[in-house]
Amino acid sequence: MSQIETDHEFKTRMAAEGRAIYVPGKTDEQIAAEQERKAAPKPVTLHLSESDLTGIMQALPQTFDLVSDLARACEYLGGSGLADDVASDLAPVLRLFARACQAAEAQELESLFKLETKLRDAVQGEGA
Repeated sequence: MSQIETDHEFKTRMAAEGRAIYVPGKTDEQIAAEQERKAAPKPVTLHLSESDLTGIMQALPQTFDLVSDLARACEYLGGSGLADDVASDLAPVLRLFARACQAAEAQELESLFKLETKLRDAVQGEGA
């Protein structure tokens, strides 16, 4: 009774006999599955005390408002002409500061907003 060789065994035997070159490795499907696994977001457990969580939940909305208000105030002062009365160089500085605040609002605060949303969902999920 003869045994049937696996693909790996056949290729290894052919390479050993000098009839082929065989470099064992992963198939395209295995590589794709591995890349998909690595790309998938991994869940992270965050341990906070209730007081820490309360502080964060109160601070996040205030942080959003603060940066937004700073951007609007600087934009207004830089474009209104009020700053021109104080110093002619102040208006461009205020406009640049407003742009920096708006960039932070669009980028860094987006991450904080996601954190706030996840925390709020987690807290509401525990109470449900």
